[in-house]
Amino acid sequence: MTDQPLLSVRDLSVSVAGSTLIRDVGFTLGRERLGLVGESGSGKSTTGRAIMGLLPRELNVRAAELAFDGIDLTALNEPRWAGLRGRRIGMILQDPLQALNPVMTVGRQIAETYRTHFGGSANTARDAALAMLERVHIRDPARVATLYAHQISGGMGQRVMIACALIAEPDLLIAD
Repeated sequence: MTDQPLLSVRDLSVSVAGSTLIRDVGFTLGRERLGLVGESGSGKSTTGRAIMGLLPRELNVRAAELAFDGIDLTALNEPRWAGLRGRRIGMILQDPLQALNPVMTVGRQIAETYRTHFGGSANTARDAALAMLERVHIRDPARVATLYAHQISGGMGQRVMIACALIAEPDLLIAD
C-alpha cells in the first residue's frame, strides 16, 4: 500500500481575461470522501472541471500540483486524458438534460460507456446498463433504458448520470 494520495491539488487557480475565478484551492484525497461546500458561484463546479481537464481553452488553469495517482494532470494531452476520463476519473454533471445526448436512449448511452471502457458485445453492454440502472434504483430499467433524456424527470436524469459514471468503475468520482 502506498502513502501517495489518489488526488493532490495544491494552489489551483483558474482565471480568464485578468479575472480570477478560483484562487489557491488545495486538498489531498485518498480513498475517503471529500465534499466541497460553498455558495452558488463560489467555484465548486469550476474546480471539478479543472481537475477533469474540461474547462474551455480560454481559461487559464495554474496549479503548483494537480496530480491523480502520481500522474501530472497539467501535462496531459488529449489522448492521455481520454485514457483517464471515465475509466479512472468519473464526473457526474449537475444538469442531466445538458449532459445526456438528446438523440440517444439513456440505455444506449450507459451501454456505450461500458463498451468504451470494457469492450464486449452489445448484449453484454446492454445487460450491464440494465443492471446499473437497477443499482441506482430505477424502477423498470428495461423501459427506462428505451427513453430519451427529455422523457425522464430531473431526479431520474440524475440517477442515469450516476449510472453512466459508475458503470466505468472509476477510482475517483467527482459529483458536481
